[in-house]
Amino acid sequence: MKIPTPINQFEEKSVLFIITGDYEGRFLIAHKGTIKDKLGLKFSMREEGKEKQAYVHSNPGPEKAGAMSHYGKYREDLKLKFYKSIRDKAYDLSFNGKIDEIYLFSPKQTMHRIYGKLKKETRDKIKNKFYGEYTKHSPLEILKIWEKEKKSTPERIYKNKEEEKILTKSPLQRKRIIKK
Repeated sequence: MKIPTPINQFEEKSVLFIITGDYEGRFLIAHKGTIKDKLGLKFSMREEGKEKQAYVHSNPGPEKAGAMSHYGKYREDLKLKFYKSIRDKAYDLSFNGKIDEIYLFSPKQTMHRIYGKLKKETRDKIKNKFYGEYTKHSPLEILKIWEKEKKSTPERIYKNKEEEKILTKSPLQRKRIIKK
């Protein structure tokens, strides 16, 4: 798909946009005036996690019977499988496709998990992280959101929460934090 003129054309660089939700993800590559929807991943709880769920039931009286459900465990296993597939696809696309920059779009609750699962070489190429659910947006909407958000957010990835907390404060507030 061609990128309209008022939006950045990505002439010099190849950029990978990783857009994820809880169980689905997309990869967009922008380069030389075009944007391509490279790959989509979607994991379904109904298809992937249904086989070993049990029914819990208890009878009234002295005898009780029941079975335990491992719903939460299967859910976590499915998320781990999803994060690993995101990691592998991002690594393949970033090094086989010669990507210069990566931008990560994900909800806040899954951002740190996905970022933590990525390989170091992939993490080093990430220029900015954007919080939100963007999986249903079209590629052009993603580019417009990227341009708008890029202007309003600092282009820095913080090593830990403490560094982020200190460096996002004003200089006067920073002095107070450091003195304590």
